[in-house]
Amino acid sequence: MQKPFLLERSGADNTFSHLATLPVTASEYIDNNPLAGDNYYRLSTIDNDGATKTYPQISYVKGFSNEMSFYPNPVSNGVLNIVSGGNKLQSVALFDLNGKKVVFVNTLNSTEKVLVNTQGLVKGVYLLEINSEKTKVVKKVIVN
Repeated sequence: MQKPFLLERSGADNTFSHLATLPVTASEYIDNNPLAGDNYYRLSTIDNDGATKTYPQISYVKGFSNEMSFYPNPVSNGVLNIVSGGNKLQSVALFDLNGKKVVFVNTLNSTEKVLVNTQGLVKGVYLLEINSEKTKVVKKVIVN
């Protein structure tokens, strides 16, 4: 019987911690809660005798350092994640294509990830407006 893979993640500090346990048949993993900035991933396995083997290859995913970002797009689970990238977020809003504000979140100078509830919205295209202390970003978002 093959043992599952252990997926570990680290930020720039090079301190890896357990992220997920994956079946040996897994070919991809989506990190729905990435760290701000750069992310590093590696795999480990546990042998039959209980010893852990860590594979030397490390995958690097460049983060959105100092840039605001959002995911997933399209939104299918009812939650849109907004990553501040270190910016002080003032507010997040979703507008329908007629310009009507359908969701508003006052983020109170947050530098943390903000979760926007999209449950109850009609499936379709919306405009996402992210306001920070220094910038405003407007992007299209699809809600499924």
